[in-house]
Amino acid sequence: MKRKGLFITGLLFAAAVGIFLPQFIVGTVESSPSEATYTFTNLGMTTEEEKERVQEILDHIVGIYEVSIDPTSDQVTITLDEETMRPEWIVKSLDAHGFTPDNFKPVKK
Repeated sequence: MKRKGLFITGLLFAAAVGIFLPQFIVGTVESSPSEATYTFTNLGMTTEEEKERVQEILDHIVGIYEVSIDPTSDQVTITLDEETMRPEWIVKSLDAHGFTPDNFKPVKK
C-alpha cells in the first residue's frame, strides 16, 4: 500500500512539474498579432443577397478578425492579422467570387 501511495504521489508531482516548470522558466508569452484595418471599395454589391454572399466569403477566410459591410456605399472594412493574411489575398478571393474591389487602403487609427 505504501508503494502505491508513493507511486501516485510521484505521478502527481511529475505532472505538476511538467505543467508549471515551463511557465516559470520561460514566463507567460502573450501573442500580439499585428492587426491592421483596410477598407475595400466598389465591390459591386447592389442587393442584400450580394452583401450576405460577401459576408459568407469573408467568414471563411483565415486571419480576418472583424468585418463591417456597408452596401449603400459599396464598402467593406476588414480588420486582419497581417502575419496570417494580406489584403491582396482578400482581393483575389473576392475577385474569384465575382466581387472585384477597385482598391483597398489602410484605415488610420
